[in-house]
Amino acid sequence: MKRLFAALFALLVSAGAAAAAAPERTVVVVLFDGFAPAELDAAKPTPNFDRLKREGAWSRHLVPAFPTISLINHTTFETGCWPEHHGVMSNIFYDPKRGKFGEGDNVADADWHTGCEAMWEAAERQGVKTAVFNWAGRWSKTRGKLSTFANDQVPWAQRESDDTIVNKAIALLRDPSPDHPRLIALYFDIPDHVAHFDGVAGGKTRD
Repeated sequence: MKRLFAALFALLVSAGAAAAAAPERTVVVVLFDGFAPAELDAAKPTPNFDRLKREGAWSRHLVPAFPTISLINHTTFETGCWPEHHGVMSNIFYDPKRGKFGEGDNVADADWHTGCEAMWEAAERQGVKTAVFNWAGRWSKTRGKLSTFANDQVPWAQRESDDTIVNKAIALLRDPSPDHPRLIALYFDIPDHVAHFDGVAGGKTRD
C-alpha cells in the first residue's frame, strides 16, 4: 500500500508539472473506496497526503449520499447527482423494468444511470478527452466505452491491478501529443476491501 501511495504521489506531481508546462490543465481524480477522514487521522505517518493537503485543496466536510455505501456514493461523486436523480439506490436492488442491479457486469453499466451523466461523459461531450480506469460507469452496454481511454470492462476479480492503472495514468500524463486526456479518473478499492476483513481500526487497514 505504501508503494501505491508513493506511485500516486508521483502521478499527482506529474499532473502538476504537466499543468505548469501546458496551456491546458490536466485534472486527476482519485477515488479511494471507504477512505474516511478518521482513517487518515489514525493512519501511520502519511507524508505524501500531508504534502497534498499543504499544497492543494482538501476538506473534512464532504456530505455523503444516504445510505453511505459504495455504489450509491461512487455514482453521486462521478455524476454530481443525488441517488433520487441518478437511479443507483444501493449496491444491490431490484428495478421493476430492468431487473436486479448488483449482479454480474451490470454494477458497472452506465445505462443504469437515470437522467445524469458522469464527469467523463460531460467532458467528452464537450470535446475534452478523458481516461477512466476501474471506475464503475466507464462503459455502457448500449453505447460502449464512454471515455477516450478506458480499461476493459471485465468481471470484478479480473480487473487490472492498482499498479497497472497508476502506470497507465502516468504514461498518459507524460504524453505530449494533442490526444492526451485532460481528465484522468482512477478508482482503488482500498481501504474498504481490507477494512471489511480487518475492521476500520485494524492494523492492516491503518497500514
